[in-house]
Amino acid sequence: MTTARKLAASLVTAVTVFSLAVGHYSAAKEAPNALKPELYLVLPDLPSPPPTSTTTTLPPANTAAGVAARALAAGLPPDQIAKAVKVAFRESRYQPLAHNKNDTVGQSRGHYQINSFWCEPSTYWPKGWLQTKGVLSTCNDLFIPAINAAAMVAIWRNSGWRPWATRNGK
Repeated sequence: MTTARKLAASLVTAVTVFSLAVGHYSAAKEAPNALKPELYLVLPDLPSPPPTSTTTTLPPANTAAGVAARALAAGLPPDQIAKAVKVAFRESRYQPLAHNKNDTVGQSRGHYQINSFWCEPSTYWPKGWLQTKGVLSTCNDLFIPAINAAAMVAIWRNSGWRPWATRNGK
């Protein structure tokens, strides 16, 4: 579960508990024979956390908002989101199925045009770097927007924005 989802679930739980406690306090205050609420606090059964398979509605993957949401969900720090959106636009025009079969180092895939260098087996990474990091199974997984974003974040944590630098360094 992502940090944002955990935070949202915690906030919902806290608000629910507070609301129920206030309601209990008010009901006890109105009932003359009730125990004084300041003497005890009855916590109701807490709502179950949302299942991990809940569908969070994200903006479409082929929009700036969709790219930003997926980068944030993949763990990119908020102060880097604007750069990620700019890179995705430059690399693929936000097209998750963008595919450059003629890249100089190998094929590039998805929003961030992640090069096969990162996912093909090599001397140093027999399963592939992204596979070893647990990001994906095959290079074609890079066509899945959430996986492409997770791969971008893994590469960014390893190398910064250098893999996406242009000739003028931007």
